Amino acid sequence: MNHRTGVLNLVVSVICWLLWGPGVLTPVQAAERILLASNDQVLVAWQEGQQGGPTPQLVAQEDGGTVIQWQGNVSYDFYRRESRGGHLVTPYGTGNFYQGRLASDVRALHPRGSVSYLQFSGRYTDDPSVLSKAVGGQLDTLQFGHVGTGYQVAFGDVAANFSTLGTSLGLRGVLAQTLLGKTTVSATAGYLSQDWETLVDSSKRTQYLRQAYALKIETPVHDNLRVFISGQGYRDDSDSIDAGLTLLPTASTQAGTVGFAFDLGRFAVQAEGGASRFREKGGESETDHALIVDVGWLFDALALRAGYRDIGLYYNSLSTQGGNGIEEIYLNGNWRAASWLSVNADLRRAENEIAGFGGSSSFSETNALATSAVITFGPDFSAWSLMLNQSLSDGENSNGSTNRNQTYGAVVSYADSNWNSGLGYQLLDVKNRGSYSSDSQIDSWQFHLSRTWQGYRETVPSWHLTPTLTVNYQDQKLDIGNGSSTLNWQLGLSGERARWGSFAAGYGEGRTTQTGRSDLRQQNWQIEVGYPLWKEALLKAYYSGNRVSGSEPGQGANYREQTFGLHFACNL
Repeated sequence: MNHRTGVLNLVVSVICWLLWGPGVLTPVQAAERILLASNDQVLVAWQEGQQGGPTPQLVAQEDGGTVIQWQGNVSYDFYRRESRGGHLVTPYGTGNFYQGRLASDVRALHPRGSVSYLQFSGRYTDDPSVLSKAVGGQLDTLQFGHVGTGYQVAFGDVAANFSTLGTSLGLRGVLAQTLLGKTTVSATAGYLSQDWETLVDSSKRTQYLRQAYALKIETPVHDNLRVFISGQGYRDDSDSIDAGLTLLPTASTQAGTVGFAFDLGRFAVQAEGGASRFREKGGESETDHALIVDVGWLFDALALRAGYRDIGLYYNSLSTQGGNGIEEIYLNGNWRAASWLSVNADLRRAENEIAGFGGSSSFSETNALATSAVITFGPDFSAWSLMLNQSLSDGENSNGSTNRNQTYGAVVSYADSNWNSGLGYQLLDVKNRGSYSSDSQIDSWQFHLSRTWQGYRETVPSWHLTPTLTVNYQDQKLDIGNGSSTLNWQLGLSGERARWGSFAAGYGEGRTTQTGRSDLRQQNWQIEVGYPLWKEALLKAYYSGNRVSGSEPGQGANYREQTFGLHFACNL
């Protein structure tokens, strides 16, 4: 038995164990075991594992048992694409292509209400612009696992959301959680990779495989107080790619955090602190810290939030939140001043440090205030609303230069069961004493309008027709005398009639005018018609295209693309 066959047998064995329990069971035996649980047990186990996800459909049997239905869907596209020019700005080529997709979700219920599941989605295509690697098959997502009373475990694509400073990311590996008394223990381990193909095939990798792990322990110490600690880290595998494919050095990190959450009626506070050690191969270790605190008060007509965050320049963990080199304090308030008026204000002071080459760094300080108000016009004009906003940002850079951004805006909207429209204006004034060439004033207008007609058969909608219009205009005037303006508009029409099918069509244009240059024009169009073959199947024909013209000679941006295709989709 070779290595790949052994791994495949192991994976199949684990899936079978998760779906049908220990031992080898026939489908009949598995069905008998599934039928022993009640609807309530099914729903409780599902909701615990899915954390608010959709509840599966349960079919009652004459003997009082239940069966979870297997669900899946398959789709297939055959299309022709024609592309001319602009090969430097578009990845699409001319030719006939196909693309098939398959998604599956199978769930098994065990006698005591625990649930095992297997979910995956993949595709197969000969279109090189669709897949990041060579054409052929690609596994998009895969997850299988088991959920029981007080514990759950998942393999494949898992998302660990432990804490803001600790672990908050997705990886390919294992995620487990268990309840020990009142203490919750969560753990994850796996690889950070570009996709499943690069995980199993080193010849397709362009970056190191990153081995990651994390552990979190959380427990209540009072009815209103929960505390937690976490530890996490990662290490790049230097042998995971061939030499010369990347110039980046391998890196490793270890980080630990501690935090708490406290709430007492209308008052709540959350805090977390962390420390990390980061090292790149050939360099020295960098240790740093991070701290976040968020406080909230809720009154009858007023909600207040205040917070502080200090994320060190070299702080490193398995979280993608926060940002590095930021020290910020903020105060936010939302006031329901009257039945027709709501006011929001946000005040912040931040210092931002940015790492440079050779250990150097630069910094900036920013004071910002943003306010907004939403106004309604009473029951006689309930469809109308007005939103006003204003923001001011003053900054100072490490070289002594200053900058100021001011924004003013207003949007008036109308929305009822048939009409939806809005008109907005915004003025942005930019002043940067470190780069006078960017000083400018930008005026922006936005408008949208749609109208829906619909008919009913008894009390059920049987058809609808909706035209839409969207227009955006922006004009930028630079203080040095140059400028540009852009006008975009889009016109659409969509409709549907029961048992007949649906259609959608749209056409749009955009034109950009720049001082001293020719106008750049963009066009896009699309039309699609769908017909239901039967309750769970749909056949759709579509045509789409776009064109760019007017770019300067030699830039290679002028091009045209159009696609004709057929799409078939079926729920299994």
